[in-house]
Amino acid sequence: MKDDRLAQILYVDDEVFNLQLFQLTFKNKYEIIVAESGEEGLQILKKNDQIRLIISDMNMPSMNGLEFLSKAKKLDRNIPSVILSGYTKTHQIDDAISSGLIADYFMKPLNRDELDEFISVLFK
Repeated sequence: MKDDRLAQILYVDDEVFNLQLFQLTFKNKYEIIVAESGEEGLQILKKNDQIRLIISDMNMPSMNGLEFLSKAKKLDRNIPSVILSGYTKTHQIDDAISSGLIADYFMKPLNRDELDEFISVLFK
């Protein structure tokens, strides 16, 4: 029997508009779970073992995206993750890709097709 549930993606961003836009953009293809901070994202991950991808904004108050994803990895979960940022790629992000902390980096404003293609390949 085929499982018709949509794959779950956790999207973490401190800007509510970005969370809403992401949900509207991908709601028909994936189940989008949102968090407004890294702390909230960690709480969601502790309670939900069905999340298949984490997408995080880079620049957030109190905990940036790489700090959040580093803490998420310590929960003993091997969930692929990506960073979104309105800024150009930094050495920090290159190092995170090289180390395997993140799978990729996408620039804001988000190119829907580019991210959707990445996700489709990841979920095959």
